[in-house]
Amino acid sequence: MTAVYCAIVPFLSWLIDKQKPSLYHFIAAFICIIGIGFVSLDNFSLHLGDLLTLIAGLLYAIHIIMTQHFSKSVDGKAFTTFQFYGASILALIFSLLFEDLTIIQGIKPTIFLQIFYLSFFATAITMLCQTLGQKYTNECYASLILSLESVFGVMFSIIFYHEVLTLKILIGFTFIFIAIIISQTQLSFLRRSS
Repeated sequence: MTAVYCAIVPFLSWLIDKQKPSLYHFIAAFICIIGIGFVSLDNFSLHLGDLLTLIAGLLYAIHIIMTQHFSKSVDGKAFTTFQFYGASILALIFSLLFEDLTIIQGIKPTIFLQIFYLSFFATAITMLCQTLGQKYTNECYASLILSLESVFGVMFSIIFYHEVLTLKILIGFTFIFIAIIISQTQLSFLRRSS
């Protein structure tokens, strides 16, 4: 459900950069949000955690817009490094202020390998790829491509954890895929054939 950012990005882009998205971007964002709802929502009900996830989606949409805005004029590696260190420092400050750090004593040493994997591969490398990639594409396209995270997350849970693929999830995948096709092609293949 965090991938709601794909529906928010065209509107933020319009608000901040005064770049009005095409009608196809609006249609794709609407279809994508329906697909994310099918994939992510349980019984189509909204709870406090869902509301917090929607707020995270809004914040990530702002991150995509800011990355688009700044990545064209600065070195991508330096920009990513700055983001990573900035987020790390803020996380450290907030954890010192609000978290019970005595639980660290009970953590098994093997967990630190997992933390390294999440920090380096799942965060630093992916942020670098996003920053470098957004130099060459529109933020609306980037948000729709990034929304595939929900599709791959469910797909890997089916492959590795034997989660059952329901009709609801399959419908959601289809909506997200259609949204990406509409956004990327703007249905130009239909206009050429008619």
